[in-house]
Amino acid sequence: MKTDCLKIRIFVILLLVAFSFSGCKKNAKSQFPDFPPANVTSLMDRDQMLAQLGITLPQLPPKLQDPNAPKNTFPTNPQNPEGNWTDSLRNPDAPISRSVFGLWNNYSDRSNGLYPGPDSARVGNYTPIDLLRMKNGKLITTPEEWWEKRRPEIVRDIEDQMYGRIPPKEILPAVTWSVTTSTGGSGNSAYVQKEITGTIDISRYPQVRNRPEIKATLRTPAKATEPVPVIIFFGGFGNVNDMYFERSGPEGWGTCTFDPNTLQPDNGAGLTSYLIGLVNQGNWRKPTDWGSLVAWSWGISRLIDYLETDKDVNAKILGLSGVSRYGKATIVAMAYEPRIAIGFPGDAGSLGTKMNRRHWGQDLENSCDANEYHWMAGNFFKWAGELIPGQYLPRKIEKCPVDAHSLLALCAPRPVFMNGGSTSSWADPFGVFLTAVNASPVYRILGEKGFITPDRIPVIDKAYIDGTIGYRVHKGGHTDAPNWPAFHEFAARHFDITTLVSSVSSLTLPAKEGSSASFTIKSNRKWEVINTADWLKINSRSSGGSDTITVTAAANTQGTGRSAVVTIKTKGREQTVTVNQASSRAGLGIKSDKFTGARTKELRIGGVENSQASFDIISTTAWNIRVTYPPAESMDRRFMMGSGNWITLSDESGVNDKTIMLTAAANPGVQTRSATVNVQAAGLPPVSIIVTQEKGAPTLDIMADTLFFTAKGGNASPMFVRTNTTWTLKSSDAWISATPSSGGNFSQIAVIAAENTGPSERKGSITVSVEGLQPKVIVVRQEAPEMK
Repeated sequence: MKTDCLKIRIFVILLLVAFSFSGCKKNAKSQFPDFPPANVTSLMDRDQMLAQLGITLPQLPPKLQDPNAPKNTFPTNPQNPEGNWTDSLRNPDAPISRSVFGLWNNYSDRSNGLYPGPDSARVGNYTPIDLLRMKNGKLITTPEEWWEKRRPEIVRDIEDQMYGRIPPKEILPAVTWSVTTSTGGSGNSAYVQKEITGTIDISRYPQVRNRPEIKATLRTPAKATEPVPVIIFFGGFGNVNDMYFERSGPEGWGTCTFDPNTLQPDNGAGLTSYLIGLVNQGNWRKPTDWGSLVAWSWGISRLIDYLETDKDVNAKILGLSGVSRYGKATIVAMAYEPRIAIGFPGDAGSLGTKMNRRHWGQDLENSCDANEYHWMAGNFFKWAGELIPGQYLPRKIEKCPVDAHSLLALCAPRPVFMNGGSTSSWADPFGVFLTAVNASPVYRILGEKGFITPDRIPVIDKAYIDGTIGYRVHKGGHTDAPNWPAFHEFAARHFDITTLVSSVSSLTLPAKEGSSASFTIKSNRKWEVINTADWLKINSRSSGGSDTITVTAAANTQGTGRSAVVTIKTKGREQTVTVNQASSRAGLGIKSDKFTGARTKELRIGGVENSQASFDIISTTAWNIRVTYPPAESMDRRFMMGSGNWITLSDESGVNDKTIMLTAAANPGVQTRSATVNVQAAGLPPVSIIVTQEKGAPTLDIMADTLFFTAKGGNASPMFVRTNTTWTLKSSDAWISATPSSGGNFSQIAVIAAENTGPSERKGSITVSVEGLQPKVIVVRQEAPEMK
């Protein structure tokens, strides 16, 4: 009996010991469920990846006590020392924050940099990565060695250490396409628009929480007579299709906007759903799995599959462009997809076009929080933190085998244009310049010029476009807009893109003999002029480049107006100018059974896309129509709402009686908007119509789903809100504060958490509301204080 009892006691002791040791060996991953829950957050997903990698975030001191805080800097808000800091310049485009690994942002440069400063040691000294030297030390000297030996090494490191691998083809989903075609614009600005939807097969994992989809909008010139090159644009806010086409259409390009968020959303919570979750069958990512940037590039590749089948598209000349995070996506997609012929990654910053092994402005470590890590493969976390424990610099990025110039080198020998802004300090415009310089040896070994610059430091507003790598730093902030003329010129040096632009679509002449008018043609080709009307004479039948055409009319003795069409043609392009001549007996009026208003004629039109209304012109002469819009309230509002030219006329000019159809773009705002349509004829008073469009539907997009705070509290990364109306904000708990509490359009919200003095982690929320939509809730989590 005693023996049995002793055996039992020994057994119990062994169990306790075993339990104790199993607790000591507990894998960090065991705190996470084996399979991601439906309510997974970005923070949970980020921390699960860190646990897979065996990485623990360091315990950082309060910022005021941090010996690594940059000299001559201080909290932006003295009452909130854990928030962002600043310096004496107080540049809002140069926030000074501290990464979760303890690295502070720096804005002081070496004396030979674009922005000299006294604190040059913080830029960091790192061993250069020689793109032409293999890992075994062998220097490559021929194009064949680049393609067969060195480039594959860089590809593997880019995939495995930074951005992730595209899964094998056998587990990637098939895509089927549907296209809805419409027309828009008028005169020589008319276009064919195609709404493209790629339906993704989910048979590999039908339970996927959110079905991914490819959405794009293609516009090509209606008067193109052969396929046109197309620039694909990542994202964009508001009615960007008008803005892009107005900008690049006259330069010979079609445009195509791509919405990456329907394929893979811009947050970490979606990594176990949408495309990545579909391929992984809902599981957590592994450290080498693709992040959002590469998933978006896969979507671009599939979109190119479609564009190669479209008869209106010259798929041999496809460009790609995006700004900021979409600039990062642009350079990544171009490195992964060889069919992209030219790229414009705009102001893309770290993990994009600036050198990461240089601590100036945005840093790789800034993307290790829960709001940006999802862009990358999990392995990129390995390059954050101190290389030597207890020593601030250098950082682990010293051991990373690739940098931004490696990414750019994978685009070679294709042309790439990059930009920065003189006040866009966060994106480090000089770091982008260095990327261009450092990638050039690869271009040169492939027989291209690479980056050509006589300047050691870039000159603001100077376009460096003589080589295969282009660059321009404009005077101003975080945008690509001022650099598009330079890009178009850069592209024209590398591709034979036909341009043909008339300064007008129509002209109106008086009835008398010898009435004349002139217009200009701009082209990079020889062109001919065709006129079949015997009453109209032209001064030139052919020309080339830019020239002026003058038309002269005989007297119109008829009692009605008359028209002729002058056609300007070159290979692949056509422009027309309608010449309307007034009659000797002029009359003008308008009518519609839809008109309202006593003194002024008013017409209502729907708020949805392609809403229409019409009126009749009653006339015996030549007339023209002009639409005027109220001035935009601000450039920001124009950016959100598009160009403002939201009415398309079936005819902008003509003669005699005509029914005029008005077609409206969707109203992107939640207020009605108005425009004035003026019908004019020479010698007669104009008649006007006030056109009022119904309200549009409200929108709300928040670029965050979870905010995380340490126990000390302070500021989170800024939270961005996009809407077409006004929003209000409410915090669930007193320890969470956010400013401003209301706003509209595109806003940045600063969220602050008080110090957590309780015994455990706490959780709250911020609710953002707009009228007419379900409120959006952002989870706020704060860790427990460290046990003493």
